[in-house]
Amino acid sequence: MSVRLYVGNLPKEPVDRDELQAIFAEASPSVSTKVIKDRKTGKCRGFGFVTVPNDELAEQIIEKFNGHVFKD
Repeated sequence: MSVRLYVGNLPKEPVDRDELQAIFAEASPSVSTKVIKDRKTGKCRGFGFVTVPNDELAEQIIEKFNGHVFKD
């Protein structure tokens, strides 16, 4: 069963899904990411999600990336 993790405080400037994917792929290549964008402007709404295959990997990602700085 997969686990979906909330990723908050993303910058409002353009955030590419591939950029976010590259960061979390360090932990495991089996993660997938989604950046939530505003429908009208197409800009990032400041959050996204990372989906991982299991609880163990979710815990590892939380420990490793909690407080991580992305694009200043």
